[in-house]
Amino acid sequence: MRPEPPAHRATVAAPRAGSLLWLAMAGFKHQRRPAFERMEASLLACPTCKRAVQVRKRLLLILPEGDKYEYVCPHCGSTCGTTIQPEDKRTVQ
Repeated sequence: MRPEPPAHRATVAAPRAGSLLWLAMAGFKHQRRPAFERMEASLLACPTCKRAVQVRKRLLLILPEGDKYEYVCPHCGSTCGTTIQPEDKRTVQ
């Protein structure tokens, strides 16, 4: 027979260690680079089919702030989501 675990567990943390770590990381906040530039959705939940489907990305609008795309379900054709891809900084003028 296994003994029952206590009703609550007390966690003891060193307040200074956490504070020092936070202060050390605060200096690096502005120097960090993102791990990726852009993430593409491969599966999204379809509101009509009620399941995760591999969506198609379709250009919807060309806006001043970037291109607006919608993600379409290949089975029923309903919109599963939208995104605005910011305009590339290297555009030809």
